[in-house]
Amino acid sequence: MRKSKIRYLFNIIIAALLIVNFVCFKPKSYYDNEKIITGIVLKKTVKDDKVSLVIKGKEKVKVSCYKCTFLGMIGDTIEFVGEFKDISGNTNFNLFNYKYYLYSEKIYKNFVFKSYEVKTKSNKIVYNTYNKIEERINKFKASSFTKAMILGDTSTFEDEIVENYKINGIVHLFAISGMHVGILATIILKILNKISKNLKLNYLLISLVLLFYMLLINSVSIKRSVVMFILCSVKKVFNLKISTLNILFYIFAFYFYENPYVIYNLGFKLSYLVSLGLIISSKKLKGKNYLNSLVITSTISFLVSMPIIINSNFEINLLSIFINVLIIPIVSIILFPLSIITFAFPIFDNVLNYLLNGFNVLNRFLASNSIVLNIPKLNYLELIVYYLLLLLILKRRKHILLLVVLIIIFKLKPFFNINPYLTMIDVGQGDAILITYPFNKNNILIDVGGSANSFNNAISPYLKSIGIRRIDHLIISHGDADHIIGAYDLIKNFNVKNIYINSYSNSQFEEKLLTEFDVKIISEETKIDENIIIYNFPTNNENDDSLLTYFKDFKILLMGDASKNIESKLNIFDINILKVGHHGSKTSSDKEFIDKLKPKIALISVGLKNKYKHPNQIVLDNLKDSKTYLTSKSGMIKINLKNLQVQTCL
Repeated sequence: MRKSKIRYLFNIIIAALLIVNFVCFKPKSYYDNEKIITGIVLKKTVKDDKVSLVIKGKEKVKVSCYKCTFLGMIGDTIEFVGEFKDISGNTNFNLFNYKYYLYSEKIYKNFVFKSYEVKTKSNKIVYNTYNKIEERINKFKASSFTKAMILGDTSTFEDEIVENYKINGIVHLFAISGMHVGILATIILKILNKISKNLKLNYLLISLVLLFYMLLINSVSIKRSVVMFILCSVKKVFNLKISTLNILFYIFAFYFYENPYVIYNLGFKLSYLVSLGLIISSKKLKGKNYLNSLVITSTISFLVSMPIIINSNFEINLLSIFINVLIIPIVSIILFPLSIITFAFPIFDNVLNYLLNGFNVLNRFLASNSIVLNIPKLNYLELIVYYLLLLLILKRRKHILLLVVLIIIFKLKPFFNINPYLTMIDVGQGDAILITYPFNKNNILIDVGGSANSFNNAISPYLKSIGIRRIDHLIISHGDADHIIGAYDLIKNFNVKNIYINSYSNSQFEEKLLTEFDVKIISEETKIDENIIIYNFPTNNENDDSLLTYFKDFKILLMGDASKNIESKLNIFDINILKVGHHGSKTSSDKEFIDKLKPKIALISVGLKNKYKHPNQIVLDNLKDSKTYLTSKSGMIKINLKNLQVQTCL
């Protein structure tokens, strides 16, 4: 009992030190603004003419190049000529933070290269082994899958296949982790037991093989799995009196202390949380047959990982447990072992490729018939409540209904929102403005523009992150790509009730909408709601024919890309919020117009360092009496329409 109390106190001290270290930790780079850097290539991805590398010089650096070739190999020492670029974080609330992800890999700098020179070829056994394995795998028909299974590299998977795996909740099977390490260790142990009955020697040999494999793959998941296996093996062989839970905690403490930003790595979080859940529930697995054990393991893994998946994808597949029960045996018993066999004996490549095609057909079918539930992002308090309740369930098998009720409450969060908001989503050089009313009564989206990827990378995930799947009114100000390019995908993937476009000659994007959907063409002043008016002044110019949206209740005016010619026709005074016309171009926002409106807040949606040099300084001068926010500087801009409090992402 005394030893137990001492260990408990020791663990509390470690936890306190970890928290202090996390708060005080400051990432530091040893590079300044060098134009030439040299380092050893640790990782390499070449896809769609984009080269993406991780090199080790003074420190690890992300190195990339668009539309270029790269013939270097893992382990080569290479000199790159180029320049450092800032690593951008998320510019929209709730979304993936690329900067923190790189920090989790201890990468603090991003270098874009124009040319390179191989200084020395790799001469280390780990790197050369990796290159030989990759070279051998690349000759297979099933190379993408085999590379994922053996090297943990999913970069060559087709986008559709990856999306199906995500929907089905089986992406974790393709990150080298506990399952792969366990299967590999089992195979090696069976072979060694045939040769020698010396348990200590066999576990030593397995540990050496797994350590080499860990160095080969070098990911957070495999580090946890291998170190966990080795320490648990030591505990078993020497009959040490330390719990598996404590071993997991000390491994976590070591990696978290070394780099606190590892907490932002999705694989790290899932690996430790799922392991923790399975250890706590280990008694439930004793004496169970394979099928029962698989069902229990899949259920626990699903429940433990669910909040992390929600905060990553804002969706969960309610059939995920069933799918995992079906898919895990296929991968662990057939495909993974067959990948190893195929690597050793390439004659089985056709067999693996045939089975893999069937496997992907099955996943496509399961993904298309999944029951996907959108759940808004969970805050820290909600995460704590969920995991405390889950801990009670894992310990006592009670309160499962409370967990169901809690998930339903999470799902219904948008209906509890008592405040109206205006949100200008950062889509770069384009427009996307969301107005949400209290209790999810009315959701209006004005424009769905930006770059070709803006919908998938910004608009869609943000809407899901706040629990919005219904758009009551979609207003497309005009047909330019930077205002409409994401509209088709929005209508296909969300419940859009009403769609409005302007009366000018249609762009290709508008024609597509008119062909497939019920679209209302606005050619005059139109009231679409008691407090929402759309103005249109038909002209022979696409920008001037922009739909202008006025919210009487909130005194908001959204100007699309309308110019000064249209501004003089509006009979509106004294507003709270103005969405400045044409991204702050000098063609809009005449001083007389601004003086008449007297906006308290002015919003400009504009791309950072855009080629049009928006916004124009004259426009900014005209807005000197307003609080002016630019997405290029502030990222997403969110305004509480009750009190006009402004939140910015940057």
